[in-house]
Amino acid sequence: MPESASLAISNPFTQSWIQALTLAADHPLARTIKPRLELVDRLSKNLMDVDRQEAAKAMWDFAEAENLTDMLWLLPINQPTWVFDRDDIFMYERREAHELGQRNYETWLGALGVVPGKFGLTAEVTSGDWAGLVRKEAVRLQHAVNVGAVQNASTLHLPCTAHWDMKKWAVRFEQVDWIAVPYEDAPMVGRAALSEIEDRLMLSIAEANDKVLSKKAVQSTVTSSDQPWLGCSPQLAPLHREFHSQSHNFSPWMARVWNCAWPIVYREQNLLAGKADVGLIRNELKACLHAQPRLTLWMLVFAKLVCQTQLGRGLGFLADYRD
Repeated sequence: MPESASLAISNPFTQSWIQALTLAADHPLARTIKPRLELVDRLSKNLMDVDRQEAAKAMWDFAEAENLTDMLWLLPINQPTWVFDRDDIFMYERREAHELGQRNYETWLGALGVVPGKFGLTAEVTSGDWAGLVRKEAVRLQHAVNVGAVQNASTLHLPCTAHWDMKKWAVRFEQVDWIAVPYEDAPMVGRAALSEIEDRLMLSIAEANDKVLSKKAVQSTVTSSDQPWLGCSPQLAPLHREFHSQSHNFSPWMARVWNCAWPIVYREQNLLAGKADVGLIRNELKACLHAQPRLTLWMLVFAKLVCQTQLGRGLGFLADYRD
């Protein structure tokens, strides 16, 4: 491939392709880039034929070792409003966010949907729809109707719990626990706007500058913030602007690794659209892996997680973004 060739090529993003790109096929980390990025995809709902627990453990161990665990909690299931079916009589609100509990591996497995779980909700429903459901289920189950369960307010807010059994959902109501509303499909949730999580992302970057960046590396020159690939994702452009506006607070290596890692992830996400020079990226990735191997891998996985949160299906198997 000529040095001036674009990254926007028809070949798939393969391990051999990235090794050729780095000019450092013998570097130990060069062989780990693709598997680390694939871990994120393996924990997405669009891939079902994977060993979920194995992928989750590998992702957690890496994130814990590399100061990335905060990113793992940006999950669709933690969004406040759930809609299981557009024609459903219920709209659900989370009573508490899963991430407000203990941030440990077991809790995260439950939030991913890798193990059975339950989530406290409040169901909003009209009194007429609720009364109709209670009566219908009472007839179907030959269960006596509790008059107190049919309230008179025009709109009801009923405490309930959503149960996930690894295949489907069922919602049980506290007042009438003999009613279980089944759902075959995942709830639809709104995506957190970049502005809602931008401070969180910038904090992760600042922590990487303190804890992941090698202080022993030789000083790097500051790379330009005027890169042709910055406009590949208008949705993420504000993050790039914010990073470069604050880059004076970080080591010059942070900007250099940033400008090296993001085009690679954009290519892997089929977003690059020919807006990067392979020759430049090849040499930059070689230099970054040589001087900042840990930070380079960190940045690639960070960028992949950001893309999954803002552009992809999100981590986990429990909920889907509406857009």
